Amino acid sequence: KGVCTRVLEGPLIVSDLHFPSTCSGDLFALAGSVSEPDWMILDQAGTSTNISAAAMVVAEHAYLVVGVMAAADVKLKPDVRCSVTWAGWRP
Repeated sequence: KGVCTRVLEGPLIVSDLHFPSTCSGDLFALAGSVSEPDWMILDQAGTSTNISAAAMVVAEHAYLVVGVMAAADVKLKPDVRCSVTWAGWRP
C-alpha cells in the first residue's frame, strides 16, 4: 500500500533530498513514472536519508514524484513526520 504525488514537471535538476527518520512508512522520491522510473531513492522506515549537492535529472515532460509506502497490514494516515524536503532548479 502506498500514496504518492507528482510534485513538479521537468525539466528539473534535484540537488537536495531529505527524508526524516520519524516516518513509520518507507519514503521514496523518483523521476518519471512509478512503473518505470528514471531514478528512485528509497528510505526505509525509521532511517534517515540526506542527499546534498546532487544533480538528479527530471527530464522534460517527466515528473518528480514523492510518496510513502506502508506494510500491507498497516493503514496509512496523514502524518507530517513523513514529509519529504527537496530543493532543485530549472536548467
